[in-house]
Amino acid sequence: MDRPEPLLRLKVLIWIHSVIGAALAMGFFAAVVTGRPDSIIGGVVFSGILWCIGLAPLSKKAKALDLPDRKSSPGLPDEVLAVWFLAELLSLCLWWVRDEGAYLFLAHLFAGITVLLRGFISFAFDVPIGRRTWGVSLTILLIGAIGYLFGAFLVACASC
Repeated sequence: MDRPEPLLRLKVLIWIHSVIGAALAMGFFAAVVTGRPDSIIGGVVFSGILWCIGLAPLSKKAKALDLPDRKSSPGLPDEVLAVWFLAELLSLCLWWVRDEGAYLFLAHLFAGITVLLRGFISFAFDVPIGRRTWGVSLTILLIGAIGYLFGAFLVACASC
């Protein structure tokens, strides 16, 4: 791989930060929806504040990148995106075959928030990212999430 090492390290840190941010976002909404005690919600909010403070070191690392280190990112090959899209469409059938549609929806939501945060952090700190791949990834995840919500709506309507 001919990517500069500082850029790769920064991208890995951005992915890790995005995963933590997605977990915190989902944890906050889960605590609010389930009516958890204020202490749990306060802990999640405090962790979110620490997460925001953690953006400062990422910003410093991004500013420290030299111009040659900022090579543009080619993104994922079209074949990988096509296989992912096909797998996404086939996974929608699981809603009807098995009863785990809610878990698949939450997985899509988690992945979508992670990819979204990863893109926003990269854009904010001017770190190269495959914009087409980022957009297609979000579209694929959105198709799955909407499909699962539509499936839940149909199941709910059928039980009325």
